[in-house]
Amino acid sequence: MEKSHPMEATAKLALCFITRQKWSRKRSLHSVNEHFEAIFNAVRERKVSFAYSSMAGSISHMRANRKTLSSLPIGFFVSGFLHLMVVAILVVSLSNPAADTQGEEEAPIGLNLAMFTEPREPESVPQEASEPPPREETPPEAEPAPVEKPKPPPQPKPKPKPKPRPKPKPEPRPIPKKASPEPQKSMPGKEALPARRPVPPTAVPALSAVVAREEQRYLAALRTRIERKKRYPRASRRRGEEGRVIVGFVIRKNGALVDLRVIRSSGISRLDEAALDTLRRISPFAPIPASIGREQWALSVPISYSLRN
Repeated sequence: MEKSHPMEATAKLALCFITRQKWSRKRSLHSVNEHFEAIFNAVRERKVSFAYSSMAGSISHMRANRKTLSSLPIGFFVSGFLHLMVVAILVVSLSNPAADTQGEEEAPIGLNLAMFTEPREPESVPQEASEPPPREETPPEAEPAPVEKPKPPPQPKPKPKPKPRPKPKPEPRPIPKKASPEPQKSMPGKEALPARRPVPPTAVPALSAVVAREEQRYLAALRTRIERKKRYPRASRRRGEEGRVIVGFVIRKNGALVDLRVIRSSGISRLDEAALDTLRRISPFAPIPASIGREQWALSVPISYSLRN
């Protein structure tokens, strides 16, 4: 069964009462008054089921009466009854939430002594006294070693002059002997120059090793520069052309490259011309170091063009 709204059920009961029931004038009005008070109290206390039962009882009581009432008083009674029911329900529903909220607002708040504890100040952490950074001890400056003055070469002592020999008496001439040459007398006023030391033979190979090392370093730098500036022709790369070109040139002391020529061709003119263009792009190169001791240097360099690299 479907549940009907309370106001709809009340209206149905009132219509049933108007159309079918007959009331007496005095006893029915007194009984209806009592039933109305019971219904109003039930509505006030939110007992809707009890209100319906009270109204049903009033209707059954009215059925027992035989005397009829006029339709006009019955209409006024039912209309007033319905309006009072609506007003009572609204008053009760609006008054209870206000009471509930008032009760909630007036509820005392529990307080504890723990709420009134004084806030503690944060304990200050003692800062450790920062130790001063250790001073860097500067090493004592080394005293310069005393420069020894070169000792002058020892002066040779002058030899004493030989005493003049006494003239011999005339004797028969002996066989003349070759006189040994006497040492030359050194002048007392002049100092003898020290003899020059001969250059040891090991100095020449050491010098040549230094020159060879400088040459290798210079040639390696030149080779690296050539590889960086090398360009593979697009047409040769597209056609799959490969080859190796040996190019000759002369590098001057200032680094300029002159007398560029192809010593051995790759068989492809595009690759030969690309090798010559590579040498033109790197000129001028770094000057020849003075330690090498060359005014100009004739060189030949192989330049390879391979699609596998």
